[in-house]
Amino acid sequence: MSTIEKITEKILTEAREQAEAILKEAKDETSRRLLLHRKEMQAEQERELSRADRSASAMAERLVSGAALESRDLQLKARQELLDRAFEAAGETLKNLSEEEYAAFLKKTLGRLDCGPEAVLFVPPARLEQVKSLGLAMQVEARETLESGFIVDTGPSRYNYDFSELLDFRRSEMEKEVLSVLLEGKQ
Repeated sequence: MSTIEKITEKILTEAREQAEAILKEAKDETSRRLLLHRKEMQAEQERELSRADRSASAMAERLVSGAALESRDLQLKARQELLDRAFEAAGETLKNLSEEEYAAFLKKTLGRLDCGPEAVLFVPPARLEQVKSLGLAMQVEARETLESGFIVDTGPSRYNYDFSELLDFRRSEMEKEVLSVLLEGKQ
């Protein structure tokens, strides 16, 4: 082989070796980049899954919280309806007291009050004749707006024993006790 052939062969061999080295380096770089890209994609996927999991957990918490609030609201509404019915029934019971019960309550209450003969007793129209027959030492008048109970006007003072107004006035004080009696053993 001639010197030129040897040099050409040597150049070609070196060129092949360099080409193989470059190809190997390019493959290694491609593999490295591909591996890096896969790791980045996997990390991004994990971040997205974690974000989605947190979002799902937050949504589940909001749903549970909303359901708990709705349940509480329904319980409160049911209790309020129960109280309304109980106070309505109490009002009807007081409104429909028997003549004996009404007369006993009236006499007992008037006995505790300091009323002179100038006092005026206002009663529901349906009770006027009954109260007049009791022979009280005061003027007795019917008041159309009065459905139950009575009102005593002594001049300087007015004592209101209108049962519906008394129930309304004392309702907030009595609700807890009434509710506990109504729900006894049901909680």
